[in-house]
Amino acid sequence: MKHARFLTAFLLLSATLASGCSTVAVIKTNDGELSKDAQAVSSSTVKVYCVKDIGVPYTVLGSVVASADAFDNSYLPVKLLCEEAVKLGADAVVGLRLEIQDGFWTNGIRASGVAVKLNKGGQDDATAN
Repeated sequence: MKHARFLTAFLLLSATLASGCSTVAVIKTNDGELSKDAQAVSSSTVKVYCVKDIGVPYTVLGSVVASADAFDNSYLPVKLLCEEAVKLGADAVVGLRLEIQDGFWTNGIRASGVAVKLNKGGQDDATAN
């Protein structure tokens, strides 16, 4: 019985360590319904800005969040963030924030921002910035 508990604990710990630690989240708002030209965009073409005032009008689609193990850089969480933004129909992310998260085995990086659709032709609507 004692060995069975040890084996169960060992297997759970091994499974936890073997699995990668990355998470993503999307908070969809209804503002995207105002965007008239939702075309498919590749996550590699999504533009990422640290500021919210990018000098181009845009429509807010929703908030996006992604986390991954830090390892050597922040490229993975930003890549995951862009993939989540594409799911909302965004072609840019504004207000990028990167945060270091303390972990038990390794540190993580959390990327968050606002997924937006750039307005073509300078059209104005209620949610444009």
